[in-house]
Amino acid sequence: MDNMEDTLEIGILRYDGAQAAAVLGMTDLLTAAAGIARQRHGVTVIGAMSHMCIDATARAASDLGYKTTVVEDACATRDLEFRGEVVPAAKVHAAYMSALAFGYGQVVSTRDYLAK
Repeated sequence: MDNMEDTLEIGILRYDGAQAAAVLGMTDLLTAAAGIARQRHGVTVIGAMSHMCIDATARAASDLGYKTTVVEDACATRDLEFRGEVVPAAKVHAAYMSALAFGYGQVVSTRDYLAK
């Protein structure tokens, strides 16, 4: 998004952990955004969990051609465990944000996002 005039607010989608948030969120988003030029109006992703819904939603939006922005300090995750090793939440978050920034969209701070 070049500036705030290029944004389009279509609402806030909320799901609890028992729902397939990424799939349902993208379905609702695509329905609400029908007919909107994908390259002019993008998708901004915030919420929890960085390693699940944030990752899936950002990748799906990018794959569908939307300019995708993840506001990294408006996302959260938790410690994970793999093969008996605890991976601290900060490391999990950093790994997912770096992967999204590498190939799926912009990853910005709240301050930078609001300054646009």
